[in-house]
Amino acid sequence: MSTSNQSANIVQVLRKIPPKWAVAIIGIVLVYWLGQPLLNRTFGWNLPSIASLIGDEKPTPPRPQRPAEEAVPPKVIESSDKPVAITKPDGASNSKVVEPTKPKQPDSKPTTTGTATPPKTSPTSKATSNSKATPAELAELARKAGVTGSSDQKYGFLQEIGKDRYRSPAGLVYGRGSEEGHRLKHLERHLADQPTRPGPHGVFDGDMPQVLRWIDEAYGKAIKGDRMAKKYSEDGSTVYEFTFSKPIGYMGGSAGKRKNNPPVQSIRIVARGQDLITAFPF
Repeated sequence: MSTSNQSANIVQVLRKIPPKWAVAIIGIVLVYWLGQPLLNRTFGWNLPSIASLIGDEKPTPPRPQRPAEEAVPPKVIESSDKPVAITKPDGASNSKVVEPTKPKQPDSKPTTTGTATPPKTSPTSKATSNSKATPAELAELARKAGVTGSSDQKYGFLQEIGKDRYRSPAGLVYGRGSEEGHRLKHLERHLADQPTRPGPHGVFDGDMPQVLRWIDEAYGKAIKGDRMAKKYSEDGSTVYEFTFSKPIGYMGGSAGKRKNNPPVQSIRIVARGQDLITAFPF
């Protein structure tokens, strides 16, 4: 059947139908013509086209499915802490759960080496040497002297008893005074040499915490009458002298420079009552 004959037959049929029914039929045909491809794609149907209904086109055969042996192999996604389900495409039901492989834990036992463990140094033996004192050693010395220590102590050794006033475990008080404005500032002058200063200049071989410990040790033994200590009055002040078993500094200044800065083992402390005026090695 040719296209011209089909069109003529359709026109003849429409002329025999009332106009309102013809309009309805044309509307239905248009809706089917527009919706047929969409319905086939959406629901997988195989509705015939308008052309095939009138005999001008054969229905499109359904698309053959891919054989099972050509299916895409399943993908396995591994996880470090959760089981993974392996599924096949096209909604296959034969899924398999694969447990993740746990990494082998390393041996937690420490490796033994041939290095010998160094012996522990007792705080008592370390405190008796002339090396720099640690805050722990100073706190122990303060505890033995009956003074309760705290982390906010001056130099980890002196207890604050007022504005710019500090007391040592042995009872010496460090406050304002001297050309430097404070007795502690004056002591700092004896932590470094002054080669151009006339005469001798005693220099401590240690930092401030160590120097304060030496001063307290000498002062405490002097007021108790230790045989290695001396005590006498001079210009309204009390002078305490004590000789250690090892050097605590050296002679500096111009006199010490001429003598090649010899080491010294004695300390001189000058105080008024319990207020420290000065202290230096000689």
